[in-house]
Amino acid sequence: MEGKNLMRRHVLPVCDRLGLPRLSWNGFRRSWQSWAHSNNIPQRAIADVVGHANTETQKIYIQPLEEERRKAVEQISGKLHSFCTDRSQMSPALENETGWVN
Repeated sequence: MEGKNLMRRHVLPVCDRLGLPRLSWNGFRRSWQSWAHSNNIPQRAIADVVGHANTETQKIYIQPLEEERRKAVEQISGKLHSFCTDRSQMSPALENETGWVN
C-alpha cells in the first residue's frame, strides 16, 4: 500500500480515536529518533534505521523529551543556586512554580 493511503486509511483514524495529534511520516520519524536517542540506542543504529549516511544528520531531528529537559533544568538550577543563594537576587522570569530556574 502506498504511504499516503496507509496514513489516510489506517494511521490517522487511530490517532483520532486515541486523541493523538495527527503526524506526518516525517513527524513519526522525528518522534522515533527522539525516543531511540533517549533510550540509549546507539547513534549508528538510529542513523541506519532512518537512512542517514552520517550520525551528525540525526542531531537535527532529535528533540529532548520532557523528562530530559527537566533533568537539565534541575542540574543548571542547582549550579545557579550555589552562586545566588539569596532568592531576591533571582529574576522572576527565571523562577518556575518550584521556585528556581525554568
